[in-house]
This record gives sequence, structure tokens and C-alpha cells, in this order.
Amino acid sequence: MNYDLIIPIYNVENELERCLHSILCQTYGNFRAVMVDDGSEDRSSVIARSYAARDSRFEYYRKENGGLSDARNFGISKISSEYVLFIDGDDFIEADALEIIDRELCKAAVDVLEFNGWFVENGKKTGYINTCYVDEGMIKSGKNYILDNIKKRGFLAAVFLKAVRSSLILRHRLYFAKGLLHEDELWTPKLYFRAETVKYVDRRLYHYVQRENSITHRRRKDENARHIKKSCTG
Repeated sequence: MNYDLIIPIYNVENELERCLHSILCQTYGNFRAVMVDDGSEDRSSVIARSYAARDSRFEYYRKENGGLSDARNFGISKISSEYVLFIDGDDFIEADALEIIDRELCKAAVDVLEFNGWFVENGKKTGYINTCYVDEGMIKSGKNYILDNIKKRGFLAAVFLKAVRSSLILRHRLYFAKGLLHEDELWTPKLYFRAETVKYVDRRLYHYVQRENSITHRRRKDENARHIKKSCTG
């Protein structure tokens, strides 16, 4: 299999090197790292360009600032591989993440492979991201997958915990709604209700870094609530 890794970048100069290095050091090398610089005003562009200069698998694109959803959509427009993953520029992945993902997809090439990750704060792992999903290893339709998890324990919409068949995204034009803080809550159900096959594996492959100046932390709670409501009601 080959993979496109879409990496939105905006003012993450202190974290970006760790993110890109975790990709560079992957034990599985058949990937493209699509770095989308969303108008950064710090040294993020310098760091990203340096990776593009040293390794042809890293591609650098710069656009006017439009937000996380807009940057991801730009990355989607560059898709050319069989599967796509989304990795935020301030997060990072395990060195064998793609190897494990590829091994699972070679067993069964599902439309969506869901995996797990870690919360990371002040350089330390503080807990698992996904503590609710059931029926690990079972292949289900996307509809049954999301409904079974909602019925039994809960549902996690995080887009960065998935390897998604690229043709599914392109065929159904699954783009992210611009201007929302919780775009995952709108995008992920649309994805699953179009996916014929989904599987969850409880492997902790993604490191979700908690930053005080991230979008999640710096926006007011009432604004977060309004955007969640808009995501859920359309």
C-alpha cells in the first residue's frame, strides 16, 4: 500500500520538527508527506521547507491562512495514494505507525482503519485517547460500526485516528466544513455512513499533544459550544 499523510501547519515552530522527524523515521517508507503551510508567521515554513529539500517524499505547499479545515481540504486536493492519514503539525506518530497500519490493511483492505493514540502533556503520556470502542478487529459496515459504538460506550470523531481509502474521500467529496472548531464531529459521521468496511485496532500510534496556545485551549468555551452545536445540526 502507499499512503498520503496530510499535515496542516500553522505557527507550530516549536513542535513541527518533532512531527516531521517522526514521519521521516518511519519503518515503512512508502508514503508522501503533504505539508500544507496555512500562512504561518513563524519559522514553521523554514522547518517544513528543509524537510522537502532533504527528502523527495516530503512536499511543501503554502497557502493563505484559511484555518485547519481549509488546510486539510487543500491537502485532499493533492491526494494520489491509496490511503490517506491526517497528522496535525504539532502532533507526532510512533516510528512503526505506518508499518502497523499497512500490516492490518494487507490482512483486510477496509475503507477505514481506526486506531488509538496517546494524550501528551508537558512531554508525558497522560492517557489513552480512545477508551470506548468495542469489537476490536471485527469488520463492519460504517453504519453498523458507528451505531454499535454509540449504543455500547460512545463515539470518538477524531480524524487523526484513521487511515482512510482515498477513493472514498474523493468519490463522495468528503471535505471539511470551513470555519468550525469541531469539524471532525461533522466529517467523521459522513465518512462512516459512506464506508462499506471499517475496522478498529487497539494500537496506540498517534500522539495528541496538548498545548495551551492551541485552538482547543485558546478559544472561549461558549464559542466551542456554538461550533459543536453547528457541527451536529448542520
